[in-house]
Amino acid sequence: GQAASLSNCQPFSDRNFLFTHNGFIENFRPTLYQPIRSHIRDALYQKIEGTTDSEHIFALFLNELARVDGNWEKALQGTLNTLFKLAKPYGVKVLANIVISDGNQLIASRCAIGSTPPSLYWLQNAPHFPNSVIIASEPLFPGNWNPFPESSMICVGEDLKINMHPIDL
Repeated sequence: GQAASLSNCQPFSDRNFLFTHNGFIENFRPTLYQPIRSHIRDALYQKIEGTTDSEHIFALFLNELARVDGNWEKALQGTLNTLFKLAKPYGVKVLANIVISDGNQLIASRCAIGSTPPSLYWLQNAPHFPNSVIIASEPLFPGNWNPFPESSMICVGEDLKINMHPIDL
């Protein structure tokens, strides 16, 4: 488990980004804590306030986002590739259902290594939520919920256009 403190509570934020993660890195502190930190630029490293695997994954995403000139899809793909590459020598499970938004666009992933990822669903233009896309771990109310395939990513633009594609692991 992680220490109970406000600094460990989701969503994590930086500038206009909000980040949430449903999953875990098995044995995070003794395995990937330091390797992830070694992949993060000092400026982002200094912003980490808590001790969770989730906040570290967020910092890794922000680091990757700067490296790929702001391309969200490439940044999330790169984050997951780095995370899974770091986990492989330790043989630990990594479950990475991630949702990131800046209030205008959104990107989400459903993937894991060593285990099945938690469920994830999306719904567009529900009767009580027109002109919206909802991402949820489970259907929240009756509707035409679409399950995310394993190892997939969804991108939702300001125009609410949905682009879903597989994650290359």
